[in-house]
Amino acid sequence: MEKTFPELYQKADLLLKEIKKSSSQNVGVFTPPIEDKFKTYFRKMLLVRDALKENLFVFYYQPIFKISDLKIVALEALVRIKVKDKIVSPKEFIDYLEESPYLEEFEDWAIHKIVEKIMKWKIPISFNITPKSIKTVLMIENIRKYKNLFLDSSYFLILEFTERILLDEPQWAKDVIEFLKTLNVKIALDDFGTDYSSLNYLKDLPIDYLKIDHSFIKNIVNNKKIRHIVKLIIDLANNFNIKNYCRGCRN
Repeated sequence: MEKTFPELYQKADLLLKEIKKSSSQNVGVFTPPIEDKFKTYFRKMLLVRDALKENLFVFYYQPIFKISDLKIVALEALVRIKVKDKIVSPKEFIDYLEESPYLEEFEDWAIHKIVEKIMKWKIPISFNITPKSIKTVLMIENIRKYKNLFLDSSYFLILEFTERILLDEPQWAKDVIEFLKTLNVKIALDDFGTDYSSLNYLKDLPIDYLKIDHSFIKNIVNNKKIRHIVKLIIDLANNFNIKNYCRGCRN
């Protein structure tokens, strides 16, 4: 039995989402499997809420190397939650965070922290943008606040977009990307090689980096076809004057 109205409301909302996923039914029953999903949902909600309230979000910075001399040319910001001595993997919360009402507050904090590091370390840092974020003006305004820091600088913010964003909101995404470029923000197309991998993205959008999905890289030594595909992607990126690098495993 639900003890509070918010709990009842959240359960009803979760059930409604499950009903919408199924085109074959208009009525749903809160069954034990739905109850298990709610417990997982509620646990993630508390984790994200407390992380923001108690400043538990942290970034780990994964280096990006230049192959020719192994020089670190950029970093990728990977978010975690640190609870005492325990590090919580994004697998435990990222799907909830990306669709939650806490996303805007998190990204405001995240962009501020990353810009601080860019200025301190004098190196470009990349950060992944969610499909929901690109639909909001607030994300753009959060970045716009720091425009004067990047305009005449060799270090800058790199925003990573997935192909799903471009598929869902192609014209809006194009307009946003073109505006961000005026702020000297660089754009990376993430997970290239999955989904549709349309060449129109490379033709029509001012993309700076192409990230080859790790599903190709992990078998590149033993699979001749994959080696040819990766070489083709690299050659294509070079012809478009786009830098490319391989997406590492993200835990």
